[in-house]
Amino acid sequence: MAHHAETFILRPNSALGHRQFIALVALLGTASAIAGAAFAAMGAWPVPLFSGVTAASAIVALWRSMAASREYEIVTIDEARLVWISLKPAQAARRLEFARCFVRVSLELDRRRDLVGRLLLQSSGRSHEIARFLGGEERLAFAAALRAALEGSRQIGSRQ
Repeated sequence: MAHHAETFILRPNSALGHRQFIALVALLGTASAIAGAAFAAMGAWPVPLFSGVTAASAIVALWRSMAASREYEIVTIDEARLVWISLKPAQAARRLEFARCFVRVSLELDRRRDLVGRLLLQSSGRSHEIARFLGGEERLAFAAALRAALEGSRQIGSRQ
């Protein structure tokens, strides 16, 4: 008896690598320091303060974005179940398990405005959103791949 499992690993898109982050922080810090020094020399002492706060806020936002880009989700479908695991830095892993034969993939669509909404796994009266960090087109493609994998798994299971 052959056991077949299909695994999907979902990761958010990340615009910055670690080196790019360091380079951008250095650039923001340098630009802020130069602008602040120039304005302070002209007697406009509040400008360096606001310039520093602005640069620090941008750096914190970039840092949070980089931290969020390290999260990922794993979806595994085998003959009996679908397992979803969410891994985020500094948090305990979350795991949900669904009976393969009862799980349904649901994708919210707003055809009038051409928008792709939430991607949900639904079973036994419970519903769970997955792949939040993917863009609309990526959620659409993943929903199709997930449905195909579930159909393939169901067919394999029914042949035995």
